[in-house]
Amino acid sequence: MEHKIDRISELPEHVVEHILSFIPMRKILQLSILSKRWQNVWALLPITEFSQYIPEFDPYKYSKKLGNISDKEKEQKIQRKKDDFSYFMERSLRSRYREGLSINMFKLEMLFSESDSALLNRCIGYAIESNVKEFDIELDEVEPECFYDQLPKSVLTAKSITKLSLDSFKLDSIFYSDINLPSLKKLSFDGVCVDDQVIQALIDGCPVVEDISIRCCYGLKSIHVSGLLKLMALELMLNPDLERVEVQASNLQSLHIYDDYQLCQINLAPSENLNRLLLHATTITDKWLDDFLLKHPRMEILDLAFCNVLERVYILSRHMKTLNLSRCEKLDEVNINTPNLHTFGYFGGGDISFSFNTMALSEANLSFLGGTPWSVEKISFLTKLSHPKLLTWRTELVESLIIPKELRESQPSSLYNVKKLELKALSSPKRNEMSELLDALLWISPLLNILLIEWEDKNMSIHSIFFKFSYETPIYKGENPNCCKRLAYTCRRHCLKTVKIEDSGGFADKKELEKYFSENAKNMKSFQYS
Repeated sequence: MEHKIDRISELPEHVVEHILSFIPMRKILQLSILSKRWQNVWALLPITEFSQYIPEFDPYKYSKKLGNISDKEKEQKIQRKKDDFSYFMERSLRSRYREGLSINMFKLEMLFSESDSALLNRCIGYAIESNVKEFDIELDEVEPECFYDQLPKSVLTAKSITKLSLDSFKLDSIFYSDINLPSLKKLSFDGVCVDDQVIQALIDGCPVVEDISIRCCYGLKSIHVSGLLKLMALELMLNPDLERVEVQASNLQSLHIYDDYQLCQINLAPSENLNRLLLHATTITDKWLDDFLLKHPRMEILDLAFCNVLERVYILSRHMKTLNLSRCEKLDEVNINTPNLHTFGYFGGGDISFSFNTMALSEANLSFLGGTPWSVEKISFLTKLSHPKLLTWRTELVESLIIPKELRESQPSSLYNVKKLELKALSSPKRNEMSELLDALLWISPLLNILLIEWEDKNMSIHSIFFKFSYETPIYKGENPNCCKRLAYTCRRHCLKTVKIEDSGGFADKKELEKYFSENAKNMKSFQYS
């Protein structure tokens, strides 16, 4: 029998390390079985990523495979599985520490109980001593409010750390007042119990930080950001106790505040570099927004959602490229003069006063509230969008887009420059209403190249019907028909050349669709359905 050669083991060590650096940890575990040499090499990689949720270590998935055994025996086996993970992680980090190797990244995801504190302290110590650069720990509490509150102080004074990400920790200012992270560029707290003093100590102790994200953190009442000359992005999301935000950051480019209606007071010093603002569920007023836009004329991206005090939005800007207005309940007047706007999104009623001047608009995302009926005002709203090339329309009920025939006959088509229309719904279209739906959609955008109708079923599975159209210059036999004379564009009835439909789920009625297009496309040369 021919002897099989282990080619992997013949590779130089630096080549093996390079190969492994591109492979997820779970795959490396499997590969280590194939070659004895790899069992040792992978343990010396500069990236250490540990997750208790991969199949090899996940106690919950493992428990489902145990079958009918006693609860005591099951508990013992699950504990051994947890111990395997703990041993694997600690051995890996200890090996790097003893070899004097640096660690570029330490990432950990694990179930946490108080009995794990000592293990975490040791592993974190090995990582810090190995001059870790990216430090990322995400803990899931086994018991409610079981936070890890013994983070070694050395983490918050580590000169090597450039990225710090903590999830489900507790930091008390009594123990963590002296913070010095001179190399930190990115800070992320998620679900951390923390007070104002710790956050202020972090801000004061991270002079070169560029990105700060604080999410769902309890105990934080106020935050004052100043003196951070390199800070470019700040995110404050769903911090339930937050009452006051003050920001003075001259180089800040992006700010995202999600307040969840906590009446948080927001004070922003002007920043000439700020070009992206996202405010969700804040209580900003018309005057606040006017003053802000006046002081930040270079704003490129503005996203306002659930800002329920706002009644009017007036924007005059040649720099604005993206604007989203979503579910601002009292909003009844929008005046937009943004000649370079590329993307516009709107979710709300269709009866607001709307003035729109956007010469460059290429994409629109719309969603009207379910109770908003079709009216002349709603159609006028669409007409003022200046004809984007791509329109994405989200709706709960597909039939809400079926515009009454009498309105269609009395009004011109709204968006005849749209080339691609994507309809995304939370319910399936009715099979017997497909022709009527098509008639309405092709009235809104009569010269589409692509139409996609997509919906979810009760099991959250996605289904779709895809239409592709092509056109030709109409050749009239005799007099030019009235339907073409009164339109500002070529009539679809006389220029539609081919129709191609992809209905993978077989939802639509092929005969009904073919009949519809035969009756509404006088010169159609090809109809394909698959």
